[in-house]
Amino acid sequence: MSVESPQRGCARGCPSLERAESWYFGDLPAVERGLGIDNLRRYANRARYRTPDAIDSPSRELKKITSDAYSKIDGSREIGIQMSTEQNRSHSFGVFIAAVKHLVRDTSDNPQFGQ
Repeated sequence: MSVESPQRGCARGCPSLERAESWYFGDLPAVERGLGIDNLRRYANRARYRTPDAIDSPSRELKKITSDAYSKIDGSREIGIQMSTEQNRSHSFGVFIAAVKHLVRDTSDNPQFGQ
């Protein structure tokens, strides 16, 4: 794992970015919409992509199935806004969304964080 400077951010070797890229395989229709590419959802049931969290190098696989149309920054930005919080096949994405919902619920019930 690399250590990045605060100014440079976390573009390479960042576990959270790699996790997000595996989440994209859990919602290939979002990848289609975000990148404007048809027929990516056909990969969803292939053994290699069936379990998104187990994909070894998700960015390399995204580049492969999108014929290099995927880029880490612009591609992630476009795909992210298309993703469904309810229809993702990635287990870790589901856990993340549940945690965020729990946090929002807890903070909205706490007067310290209220309006």
